[in-house]
This record gives sequence, C-alpha cells and structure tokens, in this order.
Amino acid sequence: MDIIEKLSSAIPVPVVLRGGSGVPDEMIRKSIAAGVGKINVNTENQLAYTDATIHKMLTKVQKYTIPVNTSLLPAKP
Repeated sequence: MDIIEKLSSAIPVPVVLRGGSGVPDEMIRKSIAAGVGKINVNTENQLAYTDATIHKMLTKVQKYTIPVNTSLLPAKP
C-alpha cells in the first residue's frame, strides 16, 4: 500500500487497479484508502452473465429453438 500512496500523491490522476477480480474486500478497501480511484473488474460479471444465459437457455429450450417442418426434408431411402 505504501507504493500506491506514494504514487497517488505524486501524480495528478487517479490510480487504477487493473485485474481487481478476486481481490479480497479488505484489500480493495485498503487500496481505496491508499488512493486508488478506479478498480477494473469484469470476471465476476462475465461469469454471472454466462451462468444466467446458460440457465435461461436450458430452462426455456422451446423459446430458443426453431420448429422444423419435416415435410421439407428429403425422404429416407
């Protein structure tokens, strides 16, 4: 945290924490107190979105499938 504090006081722009996904809450709080002004996180969002999409598609299969008109298929030999 000392480096963040020194950097934050030496530059006129906010310090950005990249790769904040999975960083414990207490470390996030300490980073903010030390001068971090922006935290980039996205892994949790991507996982939540993917899980919700998969769940929706698996539970609403008929809504996301197209009925096939079998009369248009070639006859079996």
